[in-house]
Amino acid sequence: MKTKLLIIALLNSILAEAQITKTEAFTTGTKLSFYMNQCGNTIPEAAGKLTFCDRANNLGVVERSYGLNDRGVTKMLPNYFNEDEFYVTRYGLSIRNTDDSWENIPNIAFPLWGNTYLPALRTGFVLPNGKVVLQASNGGILFYVYDRNLKTFTSVDFPNNKYPQQFVYDTDRNLTWAFATSGNTTYLFKYSEVDNVITEVADLGNISIGSNSIELIYNNNHIYLGNGNGLYKINITDYQNSVPVTHYSATTTPSLPFDRVDDLQFDANNDLWMATSSNNDGGIVKFDITNETYTSYQIPTPNNALINIKFNKLAIDPSGLIWAVGQNYSGLAKLRIENATPNWTLLPKTDLTTLGFPITYNPNHVYYRNSKFYFTTSDGSSGTNNNFEVIINDNDVWSGRNDNEEGNLSNRMNRRFTNSFPDNNGGVWWFNRYDDIVVHRDRDDNHQSILIENLGNASAIDDDDKAIIKGGNPRELRKIDFPNASSIEVGTNQANDIKRVADEIWVFDRGDKKIDVYKDDALLTTYNLDEDWYEQAFYFAVDDNQDAWFIRSVGGILEIKKFNTTALTSTTYDLSALGTFTSPTKVTAAPDGGVWFIGNSYAIYQEAGLFYDFKATDYTELTTFSDIVVDTNRKAYIINSNAIITTIENPTSSNPIFSNINLGNYNSILPSLETNGLSALTIDSEGSIWAHGSIIAYKLIDDDLASEYTPNSNVLDIASSQLDTNIQVYPNPTENILNINSKYPIDNVKIYSVLGKKVIEKTSTSSIDLGNLISGVYFVKISSNNGIIGKKIVVK
Repeated sequence: MKTKLLIIALLNSILAEAQITKTEAFTTGTKLSFYMNQCGNTIPEAAGKLTFCDRANNLGVVERSYGLNDRGVTKMLPNYFNEDEFYVTRYGLSIRNTDDSWENIPNIAFPLWGNTYLPALRTGFVLPNGKVVLQASNGGILFYVYDRNLKTFTSVDFPNNKYPQQFVYDTDRNLTWAFATSGNTTYLFKYSEVDNVITEVADLGNISIGSNSIELIYNNNHIYLGNGNGLYKINITDYQNSVPVTHYSATTTPSLPFDRVDDLQFDANNDLWMATSSNNDGGIVKFDITNETYTSYQIPTPNNALINIKFNKLAIDPSGLIWAVGQNYSGLAKLRIENATPNWTLLPKTDLTTLGFPITYNPNHVYYRNSKFYFTTSDGSSGTNNNFEVIINDNDVWSGRNDNEEGNLSNRMNRRFTNSFPDNNGGVWWFNRYDDIVVHRDRDDNHQSILIENLGNASAIDDDDKAIIKGGNPRELRKIDFPNASSIEVGTNQANDIKRVADEIWVFDRGDKKIDVYKDDALLTTYNLDEDWYEQAFYFAVDDNQDAWFIRSVGGILEIKKFNTTALTSTTYDLSALGTFTSPTKVTAAPDGGVWFIGNSYAIYQEAGLFYDFKATDYTELTTFSDIVVDTNRKAYIINSNAIITTIENPTSSNPIFSNINLGNYNSILPSLETNGLSALTIDSEGSIWAHGSIIAYKLIDDDLASEYTPNSNVLDIASSQLDTNIQVYPNPTENILNINSKYPIDNVKIYSVLGKKVIEKTSTSSIDLGNLISGVYFVKISSNNGIIGKKIVVK
């Protein structure tokens, strides 16, 4: 139940519940748009783009591709069409075009085929006509053909519950050979993309085909398959009548030196090269397919000369140069055969750093594409490293690809933010103190970022749209103006909390018990907080009356203190009657002098010295809180660890209004996106709600269109309130003309938006035409020779 201290006040107005009409989701490398309940409809915004339907009947659109869509690249697809680079990642397909642009096909955009799990892309290749054969798994096995021009998928159904596992392209017949399984049996199918017909060709018995480690290659009427049981040669010369299969391993006749074949490539002389191994040994094997003889090349591991490198992937260029990666060697190996003598070069993974291309884990694959060698790798680590996901060797000139390329929305730019704030132009700032990174996303969804060592918890956005933070070396109060973060600090300041108040920045230092006020990057004034009480307070806010509010918890008992910046006096409020509370996490101002205080399991609203509590134990809508913002319509938005945004209206009423926006699990408004918790809530200047969960930033667009509230105490100039009876403005509300009736001569009149932005300025006037302003609340600042007075008006 809600407790009211002192007296009871009721709020008469009730606002309509916001309706989410569109949601944008920013994942690594990709922007997605979701039009709520529009599945199956044709909308202009989706023209020429990849569209899909999610589980909640929303129309999804792949809106924009910035760059590589993950830190991990699991493989690279063969491309028989052009030189575009096709990378398979944990989040789908990421295509780098020859003009350096990107096209991402996220897993969420793949047809679901009725299954509840999102498909995970496994393998595929690009046909000579540019279409892409893809295989994915979502509990079952799926086979698609993707048309990049039309942005459409064609599904291919296999008969009799047979599940496609692996594919290889036949360059002679312009056919796709598909291997499918049913039980323990493997079947060979041929697929013609021209007529979209899949035909069963042969029963291949119990050849193991389902693992991702299986490698296939077509050459001269044969398909060669390598797996943990050796090498298989499948003869498709007369496939309509018979498909003979020959098996080679360490125990067959003819034999191979090892039982396991992990990779295979043909050289220019039509010899087959294999990366092979057994339990305790391995090497690279050259196999003469005509005479069925082999030559094995081995090299000891650098740390143990008695153990040879067990190679699992290799690639070969037309000159016969081989690059390979090993299972038991951390690095790359280069092999060239000169006069029948192997010439080995080992490049340790640590040496890649000296080349400028560090990687987190050893490469998982190596490919020869576009006359270059490509090494792909995964990076599951957190943090701000610049490690590469793809390393390229072009005739011993090294380069690479990673998600941190300029212009991309990288993994580190899109993870675990602690707070965020809007600018005045539809953009949003994000702050990640764990990884010391600050990101700005402008209204056109372009991104900039900067690494700030020792980044603090607190930040704010100045009226020039630039961020104020505590950080750097030395750790100081700094303003971010990309690509720099310059100190504006005058004296020392711990900056435990920072708030924007109109056109000023207020900085709370609990250790020195003070508030520093900055304006235009210069120290304007300092308020000394003489009581030791403030040393145990971490968070504060400033209301419209220019009073500063603080909160602390001592022994589970909350105390709130108000500091009057005009009288320089403090008032302490004992909230022990509300019960036991711990760990306050944020204080934020609300319109008309209101203030919200939140902790892990409670929210408290203050207005006119009265306190109203909202506990998780009393309200099922509220759980573990992580952030709160308030819009200019007085609505509070609270996010929690269950990925739910709860709004509260009329907090002083005996029947406050609650509504939920669920972004987590299958019952959410976006059930196909994986969201664990929410953090860093904000509302931009255009009224869109922003939140962050997992490695996804969400933009929720509703019909309310109320921006985030910023205190306007300086605009109102409360210290001049004695002029109120001698200067009036009317009519209020108004549609066009605002009249000013004053007993004093008027010097100038300035009108500000609710964000503190000046929209009109006039001198020596008794009326102002407001016809060009949009509807909403504005503040009028009137200057006369007797002082300054602020008025709030409503433009209809």
